[in-house]
Amino acid sequence: MAERTLNAGATRQFASEARHPAIDALIRIVRNPVGGGSAIVLFVLIASAVVAWAGFGGDPYTSLGGRLDSPNREFLFGTDQIGRDVFARVLQGAVISLYVGFLATGLAGGLGSAVGLLSGFAGGWLDLVIQRVVDALLSIPGLVLALFFAAVFDPSTETGVLAITIAITPAVSRVIRSAVLAAKENVYVEAARTIGATPLRIMVRHVLPNVTAPILIMMSTLLGAAILIEASLAFLGMGAQEPDPSWGVMLRSARQFMEVAPWLVLAPGAAISLTVLAFNLLGDRIRDVLDPRLRGSR
Repeated sequence: MAERTLNAGATRQFASEARHPAIDALIRIVRNPVGGGSAIVLFVLIASAVVAWAGFGGDPYTSLGGRLDSPNREFLFGTDQIGRDVFARVLQGAVISLYVGFLATGLAGGLGSAVGLLSGFAGGWLDLVIQRVVDALLSIPGLVLALFFAAVFDPSTETGVLAITIAITPAVSRVIRSAVLAAKENVYVEAARTIGATPLRIMVRHVLPNVTAPILIMMSTLLGAAILIEASLAFLGMGAQEPDPSWGVMLRSARQFMEVAPWLVLAPGAAISLTVLAFNLLGDRIRDVLDPRLRGSR
């Protein structure tokens, strides 16, 4: 009897000290070298964007030095063709990239999740119609679809957000639909139907919480893609415009000075590469942690 009491007490103590699942997942993400390194890079990027947004990163719009000055103590990344501080413009470009990336991914995640949830749960003719529209959109490359949408409206940062949202929403809806098709066949959904729960209640209270992990994985992975599409649109003149210091705008303006001032291309190019790589690696790590089938595989 004493042994049973001791075991029960130890079990309760262990249960009381258990971490929250979200905290436990976060710890497993940052403990991994890839996840931790990516998190550090993204933390530095976000901190730099906050500094630039607060006005402490220098003036990215005014000519402060000579034309095409090489990197030096005053201008860490040199100056551009009209004497603007490239370092200040790269920091301000992080604000634009993160704004577009998070906003477009959030809109696409919300819209795609709603469409995928409705399509997968309803089934029947509604699922058939929605999926044929999704198939038509997925048959067009995302960048081409974004270019088409951006060409219809005046080029701007907001136009880029809408174009990216339209480009990545179909992929999100398809993945969420697959997760919903698997979740709605579980026993707890059948039990909810048995006790008289309405379809809307079953969808919101029972199915949606069980497809949250795929939604988070998709959003973390698509953040890098959204930033890359934004830079591509700006480079092609369909997104942010001068004098906004978007990384894509900086690359477009620096094309004719690549040979005499390579730092004009290297600075925004390295920023894009590091940001997209960090988001992709972090998304992979989040997938490994949140997907039970992949736990312990790496």
